[in-house]
Amino acid sequence: MPLRTPFAALASCMLLALACLAAETPPPAPEAGGPKVPARVREAFKDLPKEAQPVEWRAARNGALYALLPNGAELIVKEKRNAPVVAVQGWVRTGANHEREFMGAGLSHFCEHLLFKGTVKRPTGQLDQEIRGGGGDNNAYTSSERTVYHVTTETSGWKNSFDCIADMIMNSTFPEEEVKKEHGVVAKEIERSADNPDSQLWDAFSRLVFQVHPYRVPVLGYPERFAAVTREEVFAYYKRRYAPQMTAFLVVGDVDAAEALPLMAKTVAGWARTDVDEVPLPQEPAQVAPREAVVRHPLCQAPRMYMGYASVALRDPDLYALDVLASVLGDGRTSRLYKRVKDELQLAEDISAWNWTPADKGIFGITFTAEEAKLPAARKAVLDEVEKTIALPPSDEELTRAKRKVQAQHIFSQTNAEGVAEALGGDWLTAGDLDFSETYVDGIGKVTAEQVVKAAQKYLRPERLNVAIMLPGGEDAKADVEHPAGGDDAEKTKRPEQLNEAAEAWKKAEAEIRPKVAELKASDVPGGKVVEIKLNSGLRVVVREDHALPAVHVALSMLGGQRWEPDNLPGAANLFAEMLDHGTETRSKLQIAAQAEDLGASVSTFGGRNTCGINLRCLSGDLPAVFGLGADCLLHANFPGEELKKTKQEVLLQIDQEDEELFTIAGKQFRPRMYGKHPYGRPVLGTRASVEKLESPELVALHRAWLRPENLAIAFAGDVTVSQAFELVQKHFGEFKPAIDFTPPAHALEALAPEQRSETRQPGIQGAILLFGYRGVSFKNADRETLDLAGALLSGLGGRLSVVVREKLGAAYSVGAYNDSQLDGGAFVFYVQTDEASLPKLEEVFREEAKKLRDQPVDEKELASIKGYLSGQEAIALQDPGDVAQRLALSQLYEEGAASVFTRREKYAKITAAQVQEAAKKYFDEKAWVLTVVKPAPEAPKAGEAPENEKQP
Repeated sequence: MPLRTPFAALASCMLLALACLAAETPPPAPEAGGPKVPARVREAFKDLPKEAQPVEWRAARNGALYALLPNGAELIVKEKRNAPVVAVQGWVRTGANHEREFMGAGLSHFCEHLLFKGTVKRPTGQLDQEIRGGGGDNNAYTSSERTVYHVTTETSGWKNSFDCIADMIMNSTFPEEEVKKEHGVVAKEIERSADNPDSQLWDAFSRLVFQVHPYRVPVLGYPERFAAVTREEVFAYYKRRYAPQMTAFLVVGDVDAAEALPLMAKTVAGWARTDVDEVPLPQEPAQVAPREAVVRHPLCQAPRMYMGYASVALRDPDLYALDVLASVLGDGRTSRLYKRVKDELQLAEDISAWNWTPADKGIFGITFTAEEAKLPAARKAVLDEVEKTIALPPSDEELTRAKRKVQAQHIFSQTNAEGVAEALGGDWLTAGDLDFSETYVDGIGKVTAEQVVKAAQKYLRPERLNVAIMLPGGEDAKADVEHPAGGDDAEKTKRPEQLNEAAEAWKKAEAEIRPKVAELKASDVPGGKVVEIKLNSGLRVVVREDHALPAVHVALSMLGGQRWEPDNLPGAANLFAEMLDHGTETRSKLQIAAQAEDLGASVSTFGGRNTCGINLRCLSGDLPAVFGLGADCLLHANFPGEELKKTKQEVLLQIDQEDEELFTIAGKQFRPRMYGKHPYGRPVLGTRASVEKLESPELVALHRAWLRPENLAIAFAGDVTVSQAFELVQKHFGEFKPAIDFTPPAHALEALAPEQRSETRQPGIQGAILLFGYRGVSFKNADRETLDLAGALLSGLGGRLSVVVREKLGAAYSVGAYNDSQLDGGAFVFYVQTDEASLPKLEEVFREEAKKLRDQPVDEKELASIKGYLSGQEAIALQDPGDVAQRLALSQLYEEGAASVFTRREKYAKITAAQVQEAAKKYFDEKAWVLTVVKPAPEAPKAGEAPENEKQP
């Protein structure tokens, strides 16, 4: 269950407010003459008992329906039937702010963990197993103001998932032994936070801005205060704060509201209302002088700074002007801070401005990373831009760009069921408006330049400035459920005329395109067709139409990446990918950014171990312009020297920051031992020395060698027709030919050397990391899905490792295993973050679990449960058109075929227990493995005491 704090949302400056929950004030009365609740939905309640009959109904413009039950529980349902996926959520109006005399003890977060440990009718472990078996992925998070329990599942599993969520919220039992074990798990989560520089910087910054408000208190609690929490205290908190009138249940996705709402009502109507006292929150006094704090962390490699001012609550009318101000000042490459402080002066990296607006007054903030010597100059340059912003209104161009971004982001946020549910929950419980997302977009659209300046003058005052700086250094002051592929259900949601129109359109497109290309193939997949086209040049195009939203995602992918880079140029592939959108023969980096941001579109580069390229996202009406922009970046990138110099500094900073993450530190020891001399054994980013010596001619040479039609695939997903996609590709790539002859490098993995063990001591940390792995398989290996299944069997809440390590031993917060398949091979990796004393026992656990898979066939019920889970995960992933586009492009490059993207669930369904056992015997070699440990360095000995490694046993 991840920690959710404001820090985790800093990157979203415009729509951040929509996810924040707030107060316990009664909602406003519904507007007269607005949308009506369908009669068939009301009719569905006629035979329900009185306690399940809603006392209030609402219908939102966006199609969501709301019902208030007599006990105070709120039900929200929205049909979204473009994919066989349902999001189920339970929102409880309680968080770290409401812990009263236990403030700082982390009761809300601890309570969140314990709700998964059993109910009156479900013993420990059953909740997770039921949800996974129904194809669901469950989790929860706690913030200062709310606790949210959520499941995303296949349609067939939603009813049981809802019953599980409702049961755990209403009827949890907090078994004594489970409380004890989970206490140890949360303690390790707190340790993990302490080992995270960003988390520690956010905590310090919060303590500056909030002197009295509970926002200053970490949601996890303070370690010494949490250590004293008892079962009686946390259970009393649960009984005091978890009540029907404090809870909203949401179901969004492939459901019928007339079926879902009555079922939800029957499930929770018997939950008795209890008294819940109001928790008064102190109001933060006005700040009258600037405040500053410097914190140091042993893992900090890249200094960074937070600068911020007290802002407003979500319901404040100044919200809109401040959000536009944040966009103008620091959202994207065309923002004032980026252009001046990063690009022109080259004083800072990763610079952004944001406006966090929770229930009470939040923060208007600016965040950047810089070299330590440049921090003072960067700080001054940022404040200079703030002063200019106070005096200089945003231009018409800046205003239009900010508003366009919000409009586009609003549409993109509706691509999956869980995103819609999250937004609805925040809209209702924070703003009391089921349509607040639309209200917000309207409000942004009305902001004037004068209002932006007034907001800057009102809030960005020198005496209200707070600065927190992070520097390197030491510490400072259902198993039997059938899971259909989903195609039939998806098609049933379309009207016959829609299906006829689509069929006629395809016939016309096929007749036009087939004579012009080398190959044309259409495959029926769940929800429609996917069309593959191979041009005469060898370039491949794949199109998946989905007209549910007016948006399109495009992946322009090519073979390349780390696997293709020369051995003497480690990190070149990453730098190459980073530079693709940094300038072309006719456009500068700023012009590329401006054209995209003016349309609310996204042009982003990607690079990895086997491929690289450009991803595009835009509104469908803007596709011709945005695709042309992406094509220009890919075909005509010129890797300008001045931009390369700046980008190299960014990459060098990223290399430094890698050593702030314990898992990355461990991975740098693990990968060379697992992959030997193969490029996969190197860091993707390269090293400081290798990056520093890379220059433009070397990247130009890679571009000329790698960019060739037979190595390129372009995938479209969304509101675009096959004909439109083909015309765009023909226009921009029809004459495309390779620049030079080139033979791709051939790589082979050597046999894994036996029993490789390594250990790293890291000063100043509290926790430890253990990675243990075996050689795995490539993407194309028939055992790939079987090893994926083995990883899922071992991982996640309710997985074998979680049951042993978290629930029985209480020895870790983060533990699991995964199958890392690559083009030339792969690895199967066990991982855990724990304490040093637990390392030997957990190494033993990993070996025992691998042996169990080799020696014993998986129980059929457990196997069916994991198949259901993986099937659900695939359905969830296929909601996202961006992910679909990327996977479709890779299916062409790896010669798997587009239909493979939609058939992995069928492959999982066919896996047998015997296959799992055979794969474990084949790959989990008792003699050939890699084990890497990162643990704390011993403290320096006191005077007269021998160092730890010299002490006698």
